[in-house]
Amino acid sequence: MALRRTIIPWITPWVIALVAIVVVLLSAGVLIRNSVAATFDTEQSVRDARTLLFAAIKAQLDEETGLRGYLGTRDPAFLQPYQTGRAQMPRLLPNLEAALRELGLPSAVTAVREMQRTNDAWNDLVATPMLTRRAPNSLSLQRLGKSLVDRFRFDREAAEQDLAVRHDELRDAFQAELTRLSILIVVAALLLLGIGLTFALLTARAWNRLDAVRQQREEARMRERELRAAYESERRVADTLQDAFLQRTLPNIPSMSFSATYVPATEEAKVGGDWYDAFEIGPNRILFSIGDIAGHGLNAAVAMRRVRDEVLTAALLDSNAQSILTHVNDHLMRGDAASPMVTAIVGVADAGTYSFEYSTAGHPPPILVEPGKSPRLLAFGGLPLGVSEKPVYNVHRVETVPGAMLVLYTDGAVEHSRNIIDGERMLLDAIAAGPGGADAAAAIYRSIFESRLVGDDVAILTIGFASEPVLAARKSA
Repeated sequence: MALRRTIIPWITPWVIALVAIVVVLLSAGVLIRNSVAATFDTEQSVRDARTLLFAAIKAQLDEETGLRGYLGTRDPAFLQPYQTGRAQMPRLLPNLEAALRELGLPSAVTAVREMQRTNDAWNDLVATPMLTRRAPNSLSLQRLGKSLVDRFRFDREAAEQDLAVRHDELRDAFQAELTRLSILIVVAALLLLGIGLTFALLTARAWNRLDAVRQQREEARMRERELRAAYESERRVADTLQDAFLQRTLPNIPSMSFSATYVPATEEAKVGGDWYDAFEIGPNRILFSIGDIAGHGLNAAVAMRRVRDEVLTAALLDSNAQSILTHVNDHLMRGDAASPMVTAIVGVADAGTYSFEYSTAGHPPPILVEPGKSPRLLAFGGLPLGVSEKPVYNVHRVETVPGAMLVLYTDGAVEHSRNIIDGERMLLDAIAAGPGGADAAAAIYRSIFESRLVGDDVAILTIGFASEPVLAARKSA
């Protein structure tokens, strides 16, 4: 009893101190836990805001890509991503603005509002006039569109920078909270050996939580990389489509009529290098070309653009078809060893003499349609461009009559079946059955592929001479 009376007064203050320490440590632990939890919640909000930001970027890119593809091909399928992106924007940007406001990022909120206004201006001032064919100056609209897209991306980068700064602040705060938690655990271990197991359990739980957070961060980084990769891929496609698929406007002269169609393969991996061109080189004289780059993909499309420009450059120096093909072949042979093989036809249509003069480089033969006669294949031959240093390209001249039409095409128009002869026969039948004028090329394409799948790019160009009554009527007028 005496020992008990001696020990109890001595131990009582320590027990009280121990209880006080426990209370203080538990209170501090709760505060740190709440702070860490708040940090986690805020970081989740940052991730959600980033997800909305990248979704808005993708929607804007869908709008731009769809518009470019549709303007280049007039294929309604390209309008689907444009319409999808335009429908998503009114939901994504307000949600993103609300998320940034909750995070306390006023400058990012302002940037998102600017993104909304810029996107609305792009749709009202660029997309809508181009889609409704009310664009008086296409080049001016394209420049305005590029300026607005650049402004949209600048504001997006500003918002993303604010999110990155907030992410870094959260990371530092999280590290500070972890440091305080570690100190608390050490102090608790030194002062309260008896509750070491409890703190060990709390520590284990904290590390488990940290591992979960690290895993979430890694998953978020992977998602960001995937979104960035998708963004870069779609941007490359959009730029290539703009350069490669946007065909030049065909001439508009009374003595000749033109029609053309270009239908690329549906899969991105099969984007190819077909092209056609026609432009005036003198009174009633038209220089025309059509060609096909071997292979598919974005590289083929870029190579096509380069070869097509070389044809135009050579034509400015000398309009002789043989000289043009020789110039382009020399350029390819002097270039990169990986330059592709190219088939092409280059020629001149003269409405004054009703004649076609052309040279071919491994390309399918042109087809001549004269009034009252069946379509017929013309002479062709020559090595493709880019395979020999000294090829021979012959010049073929065809004297014809008023109302005649020349049909040029790429191999996709005849190689849709395994038999080239059957493909040529179907093409000749489609030409014979189709109308002339501005709808000729599209009618030929529809007749061939109405019940067949397109496995390759198809380009068709027609050049027709006006009939004598039409010319006479215009002269008298």
